[in-house]
Amino acid sequence: MKNVAVIYNAAAGKSAPGKPELESLLESIGLRAYFVDIGGDVRKQLAKGGEATLTAIVAAGGDGTVHTAANEAVRLSLPLAVLPVGTLNHFAKDLHIPLELADAARYIASARPSKIDYATLNGEIFVNNSSIGVYPGSLGWRERLSRYVGKWPAAFIGLCTAWVHAPRPRLVISVGAEQIRTKTPYVFIGNNAYSLKSPVTVARETLTGHTLFYQIFNADSIRSFISRKLSPRVDQPVFISDQTTQTIIIGSSRKSLKVSVDGEVRTMSTPLTYELRPDGLKVLVAPNAQLA
Repeated sequence: MKNVAVIYNAAAGKSAPGKPELESLLESIGLRAYFVDIGGDVRKQLAKGGEATLTAIVAAGGDGTVHTAANEAVRLSLPLAVLPVGTLNHFAKDLHIPLELADAARYIASARPSKIDYATLNGEIFVNNSSIGVYPGSLGWRERLSRYVGKWPAAFIGLCTAWVHAPRPRLVISVGAEQIRTKTPYVFIGNNAYSLKSPVTVARETLTGHTLFYQIFNADSIRSFISRKLSPRVDQPVFISDQTTQTIIIGSSRKSLKVSVDGEVRTMSTPLTYELRPDGLKVLVAPNAQLA
């Protein structure tokens, strides 16, 4: 059997598969699992478990778990596999991994390593996206409200509330030789280009496009946005976006900004430096998987 480290959330809800179920499932496809609880010191657990003997890192969870697993996979130069047992599973969907657990395990059994891009924010790896303003704020509201109204209603209420209360910092966004000076409640940076159909319907056509994607809300408030749209003399796009760079630097008069990174909120020192790392992450996918 091959040894793999399974990074999972021991504090996950009752709907998430437990350690015995995951262990049995992986044994059925010839993998011996060493479990690493995302709630503890992940690197110490990996070192204790004999990281030198590992053949892969398995993320058993949602996009937050994938984020942690990807950082360790890059550090150890190991391929990353995904068992999608989170809520949204954006990364697994972009890799075309089946969302049923048993199907995902069979998929891993026949998978081969393939290289995809990843991005960094001030040196921290992310595989999906990062955001400033509305989204990090909405996550805080969601956490506070979910115990009372449930996760999805809390997410909707949190998003609406965040649009009202989100900070609107003055930013200088450097994209190549261009500088965008703006006061905005929303900046989105993606690892490769995104199709943003709604706040929860996001997708990428490729993970090997070798570019960062950015999108900026082109108004400092909902009120100014509405007034612009109603004025026949103003013809400005709702969002500014592009996907032709590998480096984006965001400066601010503030010493730090609250940022979401793969759905996890951080407070990070400015300037924020985003960089793309082409073909820097190995993932286990089907031999015929279309990643480009």
